[in-house]
Amino acid sequence: MAPWLQLLSLLGLLPGAVAAPAQPRAASFQAWGPPSPELLAPTRFALEMFNRGRAAGTRAVLGLVRGRVRRAGQGSLYSLEATLEEPPCNDPMVCRLPVSKKTLLCSFQVLDELGRHVLLRKDCGPVDTKVPGAGEPKSAFTQGSAMISSLSQNHPDNRNETFSSVISLLNEDPLSQDLPVKMASIFKNFVITYNRTYESKEEARWRLSVFVNNMVRAQKIQALDRGTAQYGVTKFSDLTEEEFRTIYLNTLLRKEPGNKMKQAKSVGDLAPPEWDWRSKGAVTKVKDQGMCGSCWAFSVTGNVEGQWFLNQGTLLSLSEQELLDCDKMDKACMGGLPSNAYSAIKNLGGLETEDDYSYQGHMQSCNFSAEKAKVYINDSVELSQNEQSSDVPFWAIKNSWGTDWGEKGYYYLHRGSGACGVNTMASSAVVD
Repeated sequence: MAPWLQLLSLLGLLPGAVAAPAQPRAASFQAWGPPSPELLAPTRFALEMFNRGRAAGTRAVLGLVRGRVRRAGQGSLYSLEATLEEPPCNDPMVCRLPVSKKTLLCSFQVLDELGRHVLLRKDCGPVDTKVPGAGEPKSAFTQGSAMISSLSQNHPDNRNETFSSVISLLNEDPLSQDLPVKMASIFKNFVITYNRTYESKEEARWRLSVFVNNMVRAQKIQALDRGTAQYGVTKFSDLTEEEFRTIYLNTLLRKEPGNKMKQAKSVGDLAPPEWDWRSKGAVTKVKDQGMCGSCWAFSVTGNVEGQWFLNQGTLLSLSEQELLDCDKMDKACMGGLPSNAYSAIKNLGGLETEDDYSYQGHMQSCNFSAEKAKVYINDSVELSQNEQSSDVPFWAIKNSWGTDWGEKGYYYLHRGSGACGVNTMASSAVVD
């Protein structure tokens, strides 16, 4: 283990590391025990989902609970660990063989949005209650890797000076004795820059450990990078990989294929040496999806905005919120598919503008008005997976995480190698 990793481990700053005597390993969690009042509702909901479909007499009961909560806007994301007791089964009508009582350790993630609970994750496994310390297993929240996309900065700017400070600290030889103080100062700058607030000192300690772990991972990724990308501090640097994936990414893409679209007609002409739609006036400003897995909606509106401009000559910022509220084939902040969203736009009769139907970052009742629709589409097509370039070996991609991420909201991706699956689900609206 590298010297700086050893030191961080001794300091108890790395998730899963053995903590110093004055800093117990579980300090970042609420104590094991009955759920606190705040955790009670999401825990009961998770238990209800676990027992759904089970016969009477086989339903599990709740044991011990600990957890964390992250708030943003009108939503709360609960990360819970709970022990569940499954009763013995001796009923031959229910189980073929007698089953003794079993203790499970479960990891749940529950989203509470305006009082409506959604189970995002359920992962349960048996606990060996004969082993000392059972019920205090390795945390399901310990992360062995960080989010490359959330750590990415394509070009350095003033905010990334903080990461440069981290790297210089980690590479000092001999290692600075005041590393903990400096690291805490860097984390404090992050908290101030991104206006972070935490519920308790324990939560702040936990976020510091996640932050340091992500910086360590970012350094490793930076060392392996063969291009010009810069990896470091972003507004996601205090999130674990699981939290980032749950809150911001589109998990539905892996589960459902979506509507089948016809292939776009091939273009016979060669691609120009370079092309930037931003300089052509076809791209609206960078937007921010917030704490909502609505990237699918932003992807679709961004495409329709450009297609409408090319065919009608007017660039309009279109409503993602309309899709969150009115596209019943997709799941709002829980994810969606562009192919479904195109169909929803056709069925609804168009899209309203952002000014008329503003973004809220959570699902509401559908308030679409056909009279206010400013844009329509005729069809949608699947694009070719052939992404071979001319002389420009990269894509410039507009993201929906705000201008304080990447290069003013954009990032650059190697073109021609299918990097990050960029060519596997490319689609476009058709506007006649």
